[in-house]
Amino acid sequence: CILAGKPLVDFFGVSQLQFQGITGYSAGGRKATPDGMPRLVQFGKPHRHLPEIARYTGAVPVLTTTVGPWRQGMMVQTFVPRSEDEVIRVYLDAYAGRQGVRIVSASELNHRVDPQRCNGTNDVLICVAGQPAGGSSIAVVLDNLGKGSAGAAAANVQLMLCGSR
Repeated sequence: CILAGKPLVDFFGVSQLQFQGITGYSAGGRKATPDGMPRLVQFGKPHRHLPEIARYTGAVPVLTTTVGPWRQGMMVQTFVPRSEDEVIRVYLDAYAGRQGVRIVSASELNHRVDPQRCNGTNDVLICVAGQPAGGSSIAVVLDNLGKGSAGAAAANVQLMLCGSR
């Protein structure tokens, strides 16, 4: 949510962000299984990540989450009333030189975004799709298990030792 939202706030002045997240069933813990999937979870309840999303984006977030029938991999989607070209430019500027962050147009993926696409990596895919009625949808894909606390700690050490780029 932060990867998608922060540039939208910084460049477009967005004050509220609405996210739809879908993740593999491993997000439910060790005993989670794919039975009965997909389903909305915590629907209408405050999500534990809302405070950090608000803090690091500077906007008021809304988050609806769904658990899917695959084990790992996640995708967060949002929308902004700006053209695809504008949104892609913003993300390219925001993440220029950032290793492991790929920004693409939905047309490059044949308009199909797989939430498991980044599994087994620390990479992040940001896909932008212009909408026929105007504006753009954004999908951010990452491996929700591969970038757990150990992966995040390693990435933070790398940033401290090698700089932010």
